[in-house]
Amino acid sequence: MSYQIAIFKQFHKAVKKLRRSGKPQIVVVIEEVVQLLKQSDEDVRTRWMLFHQWKDHPLKGGHREKRELHLDQDILLLYRRDEERKLIELLDIVTHEELRKKG
Repeated sequence: MSYQIAIFKQFHKAVKKLRRSGKPQIVVVIEEVVQLLKQSDEDVRTRWMLFHQWKDHPLKGGHREKRELHLDQDILLLYRRDEERKLIELLDIVTHEELRKKG
């Protein structure tokens, strides 16, 4: 069973900013990653790709309910997975430094 996608306003703004900044290749990667996130968590190949190719992992501390994956060396996609509702919430796109500042 696939997940539904919910796009938060901050995520939408970040994608627009990336398009304007001359990084259209990141937008293509985002589309690919979102398609993988939508697939069932039971798919071993999908989990392997997300972990190995994009370093998908949960965050620690105050961001414990969130996950991140690396779209590029220092461009992170923040998201939350709701297993009960089968929902992926796309929260934001940030750098490591911006994530640390968010605390």
